[in-house]
Amino acid sequence: MARRKNDDNVLPIRDLLFHCIDNWYWILFSLAIAMGATAVYILSSPPVYVRSAEILIKESDGMGGSGAFKDFATQQATADARIEVQALRSPGIVREAIKRLDLTVDYRGEGRFYNGIMYLERPIKVTFIDLRESDVATFTANLTTGKNLALSGFCRNGQELEGTMTAVIGDTVATPVGRIVIETTGYYNKFIDQNIFVEKRNLDEAISSYCSNLTSTILEETSIVKLRLKDYSTVRAT
Repeated sequence: MARRKNDDNVLPIRDLLFHCIDNWYWILFSLAIAMGATAVYILSSPPVYVRSAEILIKESDGMGGSGAFKDFATQQATADARIEVQALRSPGIVREAIKRLDLTVDYRGEGRFYNGIMYLERPIKVTFIDLRESDVATFTANLTTGKNLALSGFCRNGQELEGTMTAVIGDTVATPVGRIVIETTGYYNKFIDQNIFVEKRNLDEAISSYCSNLTSTILEETSIVKLRLKDYSTVRAT
């Protein structure tokens, strides 16, 4: 009797099929909504690129031979590789690399679905004179055919600041986020009449982001270190 009771509670497949047919429009509507939301998410999410490289750590001299000496040499090479990995990820080295490559300032161009990151192909280069390494600032620059740029949308450390102004290329300009200097690059003419979104990032946050996107692996029983770096720009990842 218990088995029959359980069978009575089971919805027959044929009834389930008829139920789906009777409500086909709701099913299609739900699928369309789900597929549309997925498409919007994919199109509005900037792609993340991965670059990889291998580094050969020079082995110590005099570690050749065979047997126990060879095993010791292999262990020593792996230990040296671990030390090099720690050095590559040390905050001091990462800090110097970020400052030397100017990775605390991001430039984004207008896109149909998202604002794409620029690095070497950026049309302008902005120097923030008054901001500290811990400060964060953003603004928008509208590029024109002359020597003047229209600046707007200023924000500093999360606080929106009022004001729009005109900046002369190459001159020091006083703005709501402090004094800045804007210089052009060889890509400037390609972006005439477009908006460029400039963001100055916190240096410590930039270091943390770089370290989290950098992974290192020591190939088994070798002194070869494989590095993988994720970035929104293939050029910058290289």
